[in-house]
Amino acid sequence: MPDFTCVLAALFLFTGNLLLTIWTGIEKSRPTFDWDSYKTLDPTFLEEHWHDRNDLNGLHLAGSFIIALSWILMVVPILQVAYILSNGGRRALWLHSMMAVLAISAGVTEFVARLMRVGGFNTSNWIQKDFYLDNWAGSESDPNGVGWKSLEVTYQLQSGMILWVDGWEYFALFGILTLNLISVRGSRVGPLGEEMCWAGMGFFIGCLSLVDFIFLFLRFVNWDTYNLVSIIFTIMIRLILLPVWLLLLGFKLPVAAAEYAERRAMVPSTHGNGNGSVPTSPKAADPLSPTSPSPGDFTIGED
Repeated sequence: MPDFTCVLAALFLFTGNLLLTIWTGIEKSRPTFDWDSYKTLDPTFLEEHWHDRNDLNGLHLAGSFIIALSWILMVVPILQVAYILSNGGRRALWLHSMMAVLAISAGVTEFVARLMRVGGFNTSNWIQKDFYLDNWAGSESDPNGVGWKSLEVTYQLQSGMILWVDGWEYFALFGILTLNLISVRGSRVGPLGEEMCWAGMGFFIGCLSLVDFIFLFLRFVNWDTYNLVSIIFTIMIRLILLPVWLLLLGFKLPVAAAEYAERRAMVPSTHGNGNGSVPTSPKAADPLSPTSPSPGDFTIGED
C-alpha cells in the first residue's frame, strides 16, 4: 500500500493547481478582456472585469484552499524521509535538520500566503459588490470611476506583497530536493539510499523551481515574455513533475520505513539481551551507528 499522505498531497497539489490554471485561463481568455483597457485602468472595463471575477470566485477559492492543504500534507513525508535518511539523527544531522526546517517553513508560508490571497480576493470582491465606486469627488454627469481604479490598484499591490511570501516555496523546494540528492548519494543504506533516479528527478524539479523563482520576479522587467515562461514552468512543476515525484515517494516510503524499523529492532538493549549477557562489539551495540562503543570499553580491569 502506498503512503497515504504522499498520495493525498499529490492529489491535492494536482487538483488545486488545475483549478487555478482553469481559473486563470478563463479570466484571461474572456472575449471582454482587453489588456490595453486594463493597463489604462478604464473604469467601465474594470467594473465588467470584477463582475467576471465574481462569477469565478468559487473556482479560485476551492483551488487556493486545496493547494494550501497540499503543502501542509507534503511536509509530513518529507520529514519522514529526512528522519530515515539520517538514521534517526545519527548521520549528517545538519543536512537533514535543514531539510526539515525548509519543509516546515515552506508549508507554513504557503498555507499562510494562500489564506491571505483568498482573504484579499474575497474582501475586494465584497467591496466591488456593496460599495459605491463609480464616482468619487467627480461630476454626476461624468463619473470618474476613481473607486474602480483604486480597488484594482490596491488589489494588485496586495497580490504583489503576497507574491514574495508565496515565492519562498520555490526556493525552499530547490533546497529540500538538493539536500535530498546529497543525502541519498552519501547514504546507500536502505531502500531510499538506493534510489538515485528518484533523487535525481527531485533535483531536476528543484532546479526548475529555482528557475521559476527567478522568472517569477523577472516578469516585472518584461511582463509579456517572462510571465508566459513562468506559467509554463509552474504548470510543468505543479501539475506534472511534483505530483509524480510524490506518488513515487508514496510507494517507496512504506518499504523504507519498514526496513528502518527492522534495523532499529536489531539494536539490543543496553541492559542485556535477556540472558544476562551484554553486547561486546560496536556493531552489535547498534547496527545503525558503526562508531557506537561497546560496554567493554567502560569496564575497569582488575589488577
